[in-house]
Amino acid sequence: MQSKPTLLCVDDEPNVLEVLKRMFERSADVLTATSGAEGLSLLRSSKIDLLITDQKMPGMTGMEMLRTARKEGIDVTAILLTAYTNPADIISAINDGQVYRFVTKPWDITDLSMTVKNALERTALRREKDRLHESLRKRMEALSVMYEVSRKGAENGGLALEAIVDRLLSTVGRVLPHDVSAVLIEAGEGRSASLRILCRSPISEAGLLVVKEAVLSSHRRLAGVLLTEDRVITNVSGPTEATQKPLSAFPGSLSVPLISGPQTVGTLALFSSRPDAYTPEDGELLDVLVNQTTDAI
Repeated sequence: MQSKPTLLCVDDEPNVLEVLKRMFERSADVLTATSGAEGLSLLRSSKIDLLITDQKMPGMTGMEMLRTARKEGIDVTAILLTAYTNPADIISAINDGQVYRFVTKPWDITDLSMTVKNALERTALRREKDRLHESLRKRMEALSVMYEVSRKGAENGGLALEAIVDRLLSTVGRVLPHDVSAVLIEAGEGRSASLRILCRSPISEAGLLVVKEAVLSSHRRLAGVLLTEDRVITNVSGPTEATQKPLSAFPGSLSVPLISGPQTVGTLALFSSRPDAYTPEDGELLDVLVNQTTDAI
């Protein structure tokens, strides 16, 4: 089921906000703010699909709020409500692409509804275009990493699995950004397994424990092998608690099995503090990147 889009309506008149909320609450999740400063705070903290804002408000105008958001890297489609029919700054804003359209007050309900519908479609199309561009970038970078690792392996007369994985861990961040990467490799019956954790961001002791348990759990699921604590030698590199707020939770994660011949011999995992860091396509890409590279070498 497709989720509703999120609209942010900003106006210093409560009755206007109430009308806007009633107009769109059936088809969208509607957030409201009574000032530009409050609206800017919501833009910073929430994923907004469409901004509908009054232009003339005390303290901060609608355009000032939007310009500030743009400077902070917040890209949102905006509809400007104004009592003026042809102000030069608004026309300039539309020409520069900062505003999708301005609607005069009092507005026609049908016209505003159609404008909102078209603006949401534009937002969806732009995000899909950005997603496709990012997917293409990742695939091109993955090919580059595969070539680079395979070439170095060939130059060195072939590499052991652990050495191959080490090289991949040092370069996979170019394809899939992450805060922590980890690789677990089994060493055979009766021997200790190796778990290497590479931190790109400072993480706490609790965060390290989360990573370790997640990798062991993924390996049990992917390989059908239960590894006890006494059979795992853990090595951690990179920053740990070097800052005031080290990471302790990772809502975004990916894990893939390491295949050698007919066997699953390990697990590689990436962890991110961003819940939307990875897509199902990213999991497939990581699997191909890791296992096809090792096969090629």
